Amino acid sequence: MKKLNLFILKSFIGPFIATFFVAIFVLLMQFLWRYVDDLVGKGLGFDIIAQMLGLASATMVPTALPLAILLSSLMTFGNLAEHNELVAMKAAGISLFRIMQPLMWFAVATMIGAFLFSNYVLPVANLKGRTLIYDIKKQPAEVMIPEGTFYNGIEGRSIRVGKKDDDSDMMYNILIYDHTEKRGNNFVTHADSGTLVFTENRDYLILTLFNGTSYDEKKPQRGRKAHAYPMERVIFEKEQLLFDLTNLDMERTDENLFKNNYQMLSVDQLTYTIDSLDDETVERRDKYTDNLIKRNYFKRLNKNQDSLFLQDFANVESYPFDTLYQKFNSRLKGIIVSSALSYARSAQTQIHSARNTMRNKKTWLNKHKIAWHKKFTYSFACLLLFFVGAPLGAIIRKGGMGLPTVISIVLFLMYYIISITGEKYGKEGAADPTLGMWVATIVFIPLGVYLTIQASKDRVVFNIDKYIVAIQNAINRFMAFRRYRKMKRS
Repeated sequence: MKKLNLFILKSFIGPFIATFFVAIFVLLMQFLWRYVDDLVGKGLGFDIIAQMLGLASATMVPTALPLAILLSSLMTFGNLAEHNELVAMKAAGISLFRIMQPLMWFAVATMIGAFLFSNYVLPVANLKGRTLIYDIKKQPAEVMIPEGTFYNGIEGRSIRVGKKDDDSDMMYNILIYDHTEKRGNNFVTHADSGTLVFTENRDYLILTLFNGTSYDEKKPQRGRKAHAYPMERVIFEKEQLLFDLTNLDMERTDENLFKNNYQMLSVDQLTYTIDSLDDETVERRDKYTDNLIKRNYFKRLNKNQDSLFLQDFANVESYPFDTLYQKFNSRLKGIIVSSALSYARSAQTQIHSARNTMRNKKTWLNKHKIAWHKKFTYSFACLLLFFVGAPLGAIIRKGGMGLPTVISIVLFLMYYIISITGEKYGKEGAADPTLGMWVATIVFIPLGVYLTIQASKDRVVFNIDKYIVAIQNAINRFMAFRRYRKMKRS
């Protein structure tokens, strides 16, 4: 049995490692596609790029593990069934559940490891990754002066280049506005041509101008010449301008700015935060209710009025308001109605404001609850999808990267779509967050049980070859029909 366990594990480990890194790579490409606009033209060093990709890969591990388990188990048992090795094991009296046992324990170990990773490593990776992305978004773009438009990437300067020669790196018809003294457009430089060169450490930029003129309108003089505006003009054949680019270096933000986000918390921290938010929500709701009653219904009563009297007075069914209202004249009735409408509108505004505030707090609380459950659902998915992939591979009897990959992607997409749909409804409050995060698991558990029972009894759930032949026959009939139409037209 030890040799059998080793054989099964060796058949599984290779596809598992390969599919895991393929899944990480695919998810990483999705991540880069999402942030490509924030990365281009920032002059980021290799160390920053490598750190960003490493942190992004770490955050994708909980998603990639269930997909790798599903695909590798389906491939492994598909290969065993396709080469009749599974049939030989069953002929020797070994049940399918016994064959699955070593991989089942591997899936259990992976599930535990995924939970520990999500609880201890993932919050740190999310914190550092979120901070790094925030710093990259704040980073100004590298100096790249375009043609025909003003470039304001250099502080205190506005530069326009009429034409650029990519072969000689020469720029023509250069116009520069100097705003360093914040006097408007009083200092202007125009040159026929010029070159742009960075220093070796790229801390400074050297702009060499040829055949140009500088115009500087001085400050108006005081006294008798207060209305005089002198101007200084300098004609040059060659002039060099040095721009300091050290302020363009990326500044790192303090990670404490994001440490209280729900994605950066462990299970214990999320539990504590959820309890605090629950208490705060209840306290805020009671405070809104008390303020609404005191400021609107009993606005003119003494603040020290007995609370028992307020409760008795609040029973408006026994109080003769109509009789009291009819005793007033028309002018007082108008004043009463106007005041009542004013109080009602004020109360309505307070209620709408309180409702929006409570809705936002409820959404924030739901996000914490979803983050708490997600650490368990994504970990449990490793074991759940194993009991879907392994028996399904034994049923379809197809190995390799073809059909198993297609089926795995379809099943995982179904699981993921159901999961994110439940997560969305849970965040919005349309469904309970607990149900929203576990609905995909609830749907897939019967599927895993059904496939395991069918595979253990050697029942064919569906014959894939039958469907392939049917599709091929339909295609052949369609092509024959097209040839017949062409012949009939000719």
